[in-house]
Amino acid sequence: MKNLNNLINKLKNPLILILLLGFVLRVYYSFLTWSQCKFWDSAGYVNIARYISGHGVYYQITPARPILFSLFMAGFNFISTSQFLPRMFILIFSMLAILGMYYLGRSLTDSKNVGLFSAFLTSIFYIHIFYTQRLLVDTLSFTFYIWAAYYFYKYFKKDNNKYFYIASVIVAIGFLFRITTALILLVVLIYTIVTDGTKMFKKKEYYIGAIIFLLIISPYLIWGYFQFDGFVLTKAFATNAPSNFWVGGYNVLIKYVTRFLLLIPNVWAIPIALLFVGGFVMMHECLVGLDLVKKGDKKLRGEFFLFLMFIIPLIAISFLLNHDEDRYIFNVFPAIFVLTSMATFYIYDMIKKKDKIIAISFIVIVIGFATFSQLQATDVTIKSKLSSYKEVQEAALWIKDNSNPNDIVVTHSYPQTQYYSERYSRHFPKTQVEFEQLDQTNFTYFVVSVFERSPEWVYSYPARKNLTAVKAWITSDNQPILVIYELK
Repeated sequence: MKNLNNLINKLKNPLILILLLGFVLRVYYSFLTWSQCKFWDSAGYVNIARYISGHGVYYQITPARPILFSLFMAGFNFISTSQFLPRMFILIFSMLAILGMYYLGRSLTDSKNVGLFSAFLTSIFYIHIFYTQRLLVDTLSFTFYIWAAYYFYKYFKKDNNKYFYIASVIVAIGFLFRITTALILLVVLIYTIVTDGTKMFKKKEYYIGAIIFLLIISPYLIWGYFQFDGFVLTKAFATNAPSNFWVGGYNVLIKYVTRFLLLIPNVWAIPIALLFVGGFVMMHECLVGLDLVKKGDKKLRGEFFLFLMFIIPLIAISFLLNHDEDRYIFNVFPAIFVLTSMATFYIYDMIKKKDKIIAISFIVIVIGFATFSQLQATDVTIKSKLSSYKEVQEAALWIKDNSNPNDIVVTHSYPQTQYYSERYSRHFPKTQVEFEQLDQTNFTYFVVSVFERSPEWVYSYPARKNLTAVKAWITSDNQPILVIYELK
């Protein structure tokens, strides 16, 4: 009976309830998406892991993808080659993000309620739930970013060097999962310049933290130098950055603002969007009173750190990656959640002075709007993609059953095709001339589909070369979706 009472008391803890909510949602959608076809990047990470662990054929490692996640999965392969361990790995980090948001929100605002509501918003966040079901590094980066931000700011509040060192370790490991995790360092740098000025150069903990960071990432940098014939970071950004840095970056930034931030009312419901705007307006004091930030005003320093957490990832990602995807600005959302929570409890406190019942009703309504909008967005987003790339998956499995281990498949969906077929798969060159200059000794199948747009020459090549179609997937009105041609 005593143990039962202890359990009941623990379940009364709001943070435990929030974590349980987040866990249940993620496990439910994990079961729902378990057999879903792997997307491009997910298949790429798994192919690298298989190759490293000796469980698969060669797959090219690129500088744009730090190798740590694939190394973890390679290790998992020696226990089991199923997706169970990698997905549980991501689920654990997804839950740690919710917990981290509680501590980050509470630390930045000195409000337990803000921390709890920030954690709650994270637990139901549709993008977070969606990518928890993908074997990708975005959820991992999000978690490391949150915890690094928490410990960096805890250092600034407590002036205890150990927190700075812990944050340095966290951000270094996060960097090895996804390079852009390190954008928190830019937040910390600008914050330090404003608050410490030239005094920053006299603080030995900054130098020690930098050494810790470099020591952890240096094996990857050294390996990358020999693997990619140059500095891995410049190679990565050369691959992904806009071709015209300023114009391209500006265009991507506008897309993020118009396609994602201005759509918050649609995804989060208008009341939640208004609360975010209210929180953003509340934060203006830290910019107007920048001199007070320099003098050490704790409240304004928290708001200034929060402002940098919002604006730095948004701008930096726009100029570092040449196209927009919701997951790329993942690390903007911790600030959005804290700002929304700040405004929510600012209004709550004002109402509470007049009538506590109405104040509680206000919180219940906000929670209702947030929960309904996010669960609806999660359900629609995940279920609408359950059958995505199904034809690619089925085609690859057909190829596996109708080919030899040394056969090579040419397709623009090469990551997924290699994952399911277990045959080396490569993409189409830009021109037919380049394709015909390749050594085609083991080229067996030429796959054309509506997925991942191929170069124009690919679509007419089978007819011009009289290739034989050996398998096809078509729509209900006889339009081709995917066709497998045999190369002779």
